Amino acid sequence: MKKKLVLILLTLILLIPCSSQAVEEQVIIRVNGKALDLNGNTPFITNGTTFIPLRIISESLGYQLDWDGINQIVNMKKDGIILELPIGKDTVRVNGKEVKISQAPLIKGKTTYVPVRFVSEQIGYEVGYKKENGKAYVDINSPAFLVPANNSEEDKFVKNYVKENKLELVKYIMSDMNNDSILDYILLVRSNVDYEDEIILVDGKSKAILAKTKVMRSIDPPTLEVKRVTGPEARQIYYYGHDGYIYEYIFDYDSGALKNIYREIEDLNNIEYNYLFGYYIDYPDLNKVICIKPTDEVLEELQFDSFYLQPEKRVDAIWYVAYIEDLNTPGEIKVSYDLRISALDMGTEAILYHTYKWVDGKWQLKDAKIKQEGNEYIAVDFQYRDANKYSSWYKNGAFNITRDNLNEIFKMSKNELIKICGKPNNIETVFYAPIDKIYNYNGFNIGYLGGNKAYPWGPDYLEIYGGNSKVLGAKVGMSPKEVKNILGRPTSEGISELDGMYILTYQLKDCIINYVANNSKGKVLSIKIEKILY
Repeated sequence: MKKKLVLILLTLILLIPCSSQAVEEQVIIRVNGKALDLNGNTPFITNGTTFIPLRIISESLGYQLDWDGINQIVNMKKDGIILELPIGKDTVRVNGKEVKISQAPLIKGKTTYVPVRFVSEQIGYEVGYKKENGKAYVDINSPAFLVPANNSEEDKFVKNYVKENKLELVKYIMSDMNNDSILDYILLVRSNVDYEDEIILVDGKSKAILAKTKVMRSIDPPTLEVKRVTGPEARQIYYYGHDGYIYEYIFDYDSGALKNIYREIEDLNNIEYNYLFGYYIDYPDLNKVICIKPTDEVLEELQFDSFYLQPEKRVDAIWYVAYIEDLNTPGEIKVSYDLRISALDMGTEAILYHTYKWVDGKWQLKDAKIKQEGNEYIAVDFQYRDANKYSSWYKNGAFNITRDNLNEIFKMSKNELIKICGKPNNIETVFYAPIDKIYNYNGFNIGYLGGNKAYPWGPDYLEIYGGNSKVLGAKVGMSPKEVKNILGRPTSEGISELDGMYILTYQLKDCIINYVANNSKGKVLSIKIEKILY
């Protein structure tokens, strides 16, 4: 009886259709944002390839179509591109050259279907795929730019234009830069200056100059393209050249001018440094600090260089080369910066990677990473601490410094300090040392004096003079005797020759802690924790 029940259940299960097979996914094809009227011929997806009726896609993209019924071959022609697509075969020909494709063209019913991505991308169209509300959307967008065929009407115009204006043409492309649905001319020509060339944007309709700008001349054939840099519908002119140095530009056309929108992120304007040749960038929006610092051997070598020992020359010791890593995602750009140390003359020490997003008409930094390349400098990627980590040593305006967390305060960048302790009462600048900053709070101050070797972005000292802060269990207001009862015998104690104050000194690892009293039987007025340089 049990066996019969099992057989009946299995039979019922097999009769129930699989939902993924019973429901065919609806596919909507859009060309330049407009959904195609498919006349009842439904596109479909097989093994990740979207198929569309041949006649519909050829008419939408402007292909000239020819059908070889004897050999079952579809011939498609446009702008000098000739596609030969045999039905049922995954080897096709592009301008006579065999190319392997993922899925073969096929006939379904009485309709011929072709792979939409392949036939679109062959003439420069851009294809995107996404799912929304249970529907699959295939977006086919016009190419960002075109290179007209030789001796075409557009090509003849350009040759005439440069001849009449006595220009030396390097290359040209076409794109609709002023959004009037007519392709404009983008010409790269020689300028009168030996090391410069000029980009001229000519209106495709009126043939008037819309804008022009200068670029550095390339010793090799330069790259001139139009990219969708700031968004999927945007168009910007991209130029790449070099003469030993790399030159990259991204020009946005607006209001009769070409603006280089890459310039604002090509430069690293926020590099800071300390007196020990450590270089760092503080990223408060990313909650991190990225740093490169010299090894002990290199630091010793650099300190013998009299030129870079001058504080104002420390920043000159670092230089970098910027490269655009990736422009393939509209609205996003990835830039790398090769970091090098001038005094070492040993090539790239580290590579800094930035990812920017285009938001509200400007670039916003979304990610930063660093990769160590050389052996002379150490790359550090330090993440800010969250409240769960720093609450054990700072809470409600007071520090609780122990032997275990003693070094945590020296890892705080200036921006992390503000996130942890809040806005200071004031920031004091030392007049003879422009990079030195002292942040004053109620009951304590923190000094960034450029001598923190382990954490170049961090402070050199914390000085406590009031409040409820504790250092190794002792606090301001105790007597020297009470401090010694808690901490034991100090490393040294006595009266300071500088100011006559009575000081108990404790040395722990790479820190010195001074408990400063007015005399041996008085009260502790301040506690200062300092980082030892060596």
